[in-house]
Amino acid sequence: MTGDRTVLSEVLETVGEPEDWTLAYQLVLAAALLDPVDRAPVLARAEKWLRANQRRWGLTGTAQIAVACDPDLALQVLDRGLLQREPVLVDTLNAAAALGPAAAPLRPRIEVLLARDQRFTDLRGGMWTIRLDDRIRQAAANALAAIEECA
Repeated sequence: MTGDRTVLSEVLETVGEPEDWTLAYQLVLAAALLDPVDRAPVLARAEKWLRANQRRWGLTGTAQIAVACDPDLALQVLDRGLLQREPVLVDTLNAAAALGPAAAPLRPRIEVLLARDQRFTDLRGGMWTIRLDDRIRQAAANALAAIEECA
């Protein structure tokens, strides 16, 4: 891409409605590069897909779509994401951190994750699963810190 926001806006206008989460996610990423006035209609298309596809809320990237579009919707999507396994769980926790204090209703569920006395993943996977567990715990700690920030 040229870095020209006008060109990006024109390209995004030619893209139809998202049919799956990948395009909705790409719209959110592209919208971040636009001026606020041009960003709103792009995010509205991603949000429309997300609201129409609740069964997909546990997919990677849906938490970030929700956080970019609507904090109230984000809480619902993040709540579902907290029931998932890695990598969705890490994505969800990172999205909760991005939402910051607005994610406070999720605090008790995140605290439960940190208080777990057992691993999140199956140890038969060896060292890799230990690293995944560490990523989950770090993401949960980061989410709690962001929730507490300015609260």
